[in-house]
Amino acid sequence: MASQNTEQKNNLMVQMEYYQYNVCASCHPEDDFFAVVSDTISPIKQKYPYEIAVYNTFRAEDKKRFEKRLQELMLKEADVSLPTLIMISEDSEALVCLSGLDEIKEKLEDTLKQAAKPGQFVSSEAALESDEKTEAASLIENESQNQMQISSSDWKEQLREAVSKDKSTDSVILYFSTVSCTDCSEVKSLLKKMTDEQTTKKPLVIHEFNIAEEDNVVLLQKLFSIYDVASDKQQVPIVFFSGGYLSGSKAVTQGLEQKWKDDELTGFNLENILSDDASWKEENKDQASFKTYIGLAAAGFINGVNPCGASMLLMLLAAIAMSGRSVIKTGCAYLAGKFTAYCAMGMGLYKLFMAIGQDIFLSISNVFTWIFAAVFFILAILYLIDFVNVKRKQYGKIRMQLPTALRKWNHERIEKASKINAKWMIPAAVVLGIMISAGEFFCTGQVYLAAILYMMKMQQEMKLQTNAAFIIYVTAMCIPSFLIVLVIEKTKNVIHMSNKTLEWLPAIKLVTAIVFFIFAVFMLMQ
Repeated sequence: MASQNTEQKNNLMVQMEYYQYNVCASCHPEDDFFAVVSDTISPIKQKYPYEIAVYNTFRAEDKKRFEKRLQELMLKEADVSLPTLIMISEDSEALVCLSGLDEIKEKLEDTLKQAAKPGQFVSSEAALESDEKTEAASLIENESQNQMQISSSDWKEQLREAVSKDKSTDSVILYFSTVSCTDCSEVKSLLKKMTDEQTTKKPLVIHEFNIAEEDNVVLLQKLFSIYDVASDKQQVPIVFFSGGYLSGSKAVTQGLEQKWKDDELTGFNLENILSDDASWKEENKDQASFKTYIGLAAAGFINGVNPCGASMLLMLLAAIAMSGRSVIKTGCAYLAGKFTAYCAMGMGLYKLFMAIGQDIFLSISNVFTWIFAAVFFILAILYLIDFVNVKRKQYGKIRMQLPTALRKWNHERIEKASKINAKWMIPAAVVLGIMISAGEFFCTGQVYLAAILYMMKMQQEMKLQTNAAFIIYVTAMCIPSFLIVLVIEKTKNVIHMSNKTLEWLPAIKLVTAIVFFIFAVFMLMQ
């Protein structure tokens, strides 16, 4: 018994990498491999521990990893057949390769037992002399580069021939599918429906590519690179159009028809793709980022007209105006504090969400999507109710506002700040802006939270510059307050401005409700 425990402790943890070729999002061929694992090595896992990682060579990133492992074993792709299982050494080098499911089934248990014993395998690289290794690696690399050059010219000609007759006003779709794919069948049904609904004013051109043909695989993998398709989205069915792509049956069936109706499928620019892949990709990403920044600026501006923030600012400016001090200097100092506070709070929440969100928000994104969408719909309804109450002048029934205790605390802080010595008024206004903004967040933070979640989604898709996004959002949020400061500085009439804010209150409530509806719909569409 003691010798058995000692043997178990001496055995290495074996790392195994399983490579397969799977183009279909609804297919799971790795199930056959795990059935073999269950029958052969699962019963001995405690004695011979192992970990398994699954890779799909249809994806460019996984294919590069597979090619690297084959180079370590001094093998070419022609020497093996997929699926392939590769055992990995302690220093992360490939040790041995089992090619094909039959060989895996036959030799898996014995190979695992050998790999678990220190020194049983010598990697192929270690077995060769330095010069031999260099020569072999060079030959494989040159062969790969030559093949890539041939493929590069072929895919361009193939794509040019496919879309050469399309007009800039046509709605053009590049659709990739394969046979015996349930998800592809669903997408094909949608495309048939869209084709039946097309008109002479809204023509739809669909170019379908079956990736069972090798040339179409090369074209698809090139488009993966050009459109910067995330690794987990590299699958079929997938459609490409002028402004982006939709991957998977759910994304295509839920989003493609609407994009067609919104004329987002027109303007397919072939020459941009063919002339300079990298610059086209960056241009495409820059255009999407620009639209995102504009959307964030609009959301920030709308959040900036929130009556919670306006009322606190008006109270401060009234006290400053009555004391004869500079409204513009004090107001700008207050807004500097507000800008600092909202940037800090937003970036802090964003980092917190991303720290827990890469796994939680993304791995169980469907759950969170429904939760946040429901919350945003509820907030939209509450703001609509407030809109009705304000129109009826029933201000006591307004729900979406700061709690009474917090409003009282803010009033006390403003009153104390207005009596501070003139020498310390500017720094005091900055500190006051930070303090008031922290409490005000309970009111304005609802739209801000929705914007932060939106940034998370966009960051995953286009590597959004989050610092710039926060600066744009918070700057836009401070613009309405800055305009109030300018008006009061010029007119010296705080009461008039306060009355105007009250007049605008119904519109503010209605627009905020619409913003929440938009955010809710966006979450569901993702």
